[in-house]
Amino acid sequence: MVKTVSFHHIEEIQKILDRLIKKAKKHNVEFKYTVSDTTYYKTVNVFEAAFGTVNHYPSGSYQVEVVDIELSDTIICANGWTVMAHIEHMEGGHNIVTPISITGEIPANWYTMSGNCDHCNSIRNRTKTYIVERDGNYRQVGKSCLKEYTGIFPGLAIMWAEVEKKVINDVMEGENVYMLFGTSIPKVYSVIDVIALAIDSISEFGYVKSDGLNPTKERIYKMLKDEVAATKNAKTKAAAICEYVAEYENPALGMHDIIVNAKAIVISEYCKHKHIGRLAYLPVAVEREKERERKAAERVIEAAKSDYIGSVGEKITVELSASSYISSFETQYGYTMIYRFVDITGNVLIWFSSRGINLDNAKTLTGTIKNHNEHNGEKQTIVTRCKVS
Repeated sequence: MVKTVSFHHIEEIQKILDRLIKKAKKHNVEFKYTVSDTTYYKTVNVFEAAFGTVNHYPSGSYQVEVVDIELSDTIICANGWTVMAHIEHMEGGHNIVTPISITGEIPANWYTMSGNCDHCNSIRNRTKTYIVERDGNYRQVGKSCLKEYTGIFPGLAIMWAEVEKKVINDVMEGENVYMLFGTSIPKVYSVIDVIALAIDSISEFGYVKSDGLNPTKERIYKMLKDEVAATKNAKTKAAAICEYVAEYENPALGMHDIIVNAKAIVISEYCKHKHIGRLAYLPVAVEREKERERKAAERVIEAAKSDYIGSVGEKITVELSASSYISSFETQYGYTMIYRFVDITGNVLIWFSSRGINLDNAKTLTGTIKNHNEHNGEKQTIVTRCKVS
């Protein structure tokens, strides 16, 4: 038998279960329930309890996060591991990775790994797992394993059959959700709507960081609370951003951390209140990433125009179309400056010079070919003993 409950009530339900389990054990009753590791969203009618009474009144109809509970009989645990990162598994096989103890770069496969548990060797569609480490060995464990041996809040719990009536049915019944324990059930929001509101806010006020005055995410919170509708143009742009993020497959450069983590949220189509901050910056991140991709594509086109000039040891004179200072570095003999030149046919020449060069009105370059090299797909002729005029 499967029961659907408000995910927001899981902690409270588990506390009651713990008390009921102790009581049931005295009678040798061993019924167990497992909370599904997959949550989803459902439109429900929400009823809040009237103050000081057991009566409920309608609070509205909106999307909430729910979870299924089904009969189970086994939970296997592990011990002795340090928690390195927390992973939220979203629909579409993409994850949100939050570092805990890990420092440095996050391994790319953590963004796409499935919700398996290496400790109990069970395969389920978990919403949350943890990366743990011991003696240099990394493993992935589910929340239930962490609960037993590290005290981290679990996603799975043992539930007794008695709770079906005492707790579960009292919280959710069909398409209706009833408030319990005096708490409110948090809404979830359409990802496109949130991004569209971010676009409208950024268009009017610019993007404002969390530590700034009236940050963008706070403006979005208020617009959602006041049920402000995004403009039609913003929703069109937001849909395009979602399509771009859903197909994003380049986590190596640019704004990849922001976009890769947002990908999991975008694919799920709905977001929680805690994820709004991530989406608030997404229009800016995507715009910057597209600009990076555009410039990268231009560099590829420009690189293809360059070819090697002459042969090693040959002295050449070329007419220039562009010249620029690239960078410098220190050696035991002093500083070395790197200059980049492009001749009128698009070929690239590089000069490592021990002295500064005035590139104003540079028209020709005379020098000796030292080497031929390729850098980032661009053929470069390395020259030495040069004169620019």
